[in-house]
Amino acid sequence: MSVKVKAAEALYPLLSIFHELDGLALRKVRHGSIEGSFCILEFHFDTKVLVIQTNDEDDAVEMECVKADTHRSSGKNLAGDG
Repeated sequence: MSVKVKAAEALYPLLSIFHELDGLALRKVRHGSIEGSFCILEFHFDTKVLVIQTNDEDDAVEMECVKADTHRSSGKNLAGDG
């Protein structure tokens, strides 16, 4: 198995989230930070919201794609509503 195939298999679960957004128009971007450090980005599309946030406990970055009509922001103060 080639290195390219191994890389594709490893990255597929993470990158496949973008297939859900194919053809949707980006409507709004919101962002939040705590003490000057990035903690969350929300990309609002027609029917979906892509949420990217940091996890301070293990220094990970987490991504999820959720339905826009059921999405509730994290409760953090987010900029970008104006």
